Amino acid sequence: MATQSGIGLVHPALTRAHAARQGGAALLIALTMLIAILLLGAAAVRMALLEEKASRAGRTHLFAQQAAEAALARTERELPTILENAAPAASTSGKETTETTNTPADLFPAPGICTSAGLCRPAAPGASPVWSNIGQAPLPSVLIELIELTSPVKHAGTSPQSTPPATVQPLYRISALGIEGHARVLLQSLYRPPPAPGSIQTGQQTGRLAWREMLD
Repeated sequence: MATQSGIGLVHPALTRAHAARQGGAALLIALTMLIAILLLGAAAVRMALLEEKASRAGRTHLFAQQAAEAALARTERELPTILENAAPAASTSGKETTETTNTPADLFPAPGICTSAGLCRPAAPGASPVWSNIGQAPLPSVLIELIELTSPVKHAGTSPQSTPPATVQPLYRISALGIEGHARVLLQSLYRPPPAPGSIQTGQQTGRLAWREMLD
């Protein structure tokens, strides 16, 4: 009886099963890679959005800070005019003010109170500062607090008749609020105006003495 020699034949069913397994593995690998690519793409888009959001927040904060600084500098520059045009505050003693020239004490109300023009005295110790509600009606976006009153300085070895006393200018705390979008920046400065022309110089530093940015 003759026998068949040579390479054995593979059953067609086995071939189809092997091909199906290979196709399933390739499909699984392709799906895995596609999911990985989608996840990486989503992460990149989210990172770009976060960077854009941070950049936009930084820009709005910078614009708000610039607006507050501009208001602060303008108030310092125009402070004599602001005080000159301000109406005297209501007298806490009930007496009428008959003087034609108002002193800083006449223009600023009792501690912790602000006028409609934004002239205030610091609040009492332990109370909320007057600038805590700055920009909320009826308070304007710029407040001027009287920290120290004007006081005369006598020169040693001279008499009042021979040399008039020099005057130390009042010290003010100016608060300015800048708003841009959702950003709010509050800047404050300690400011002592320069002496009036013709007055005796005391050698005390004038102008902006210090400034700070408050967290708002």
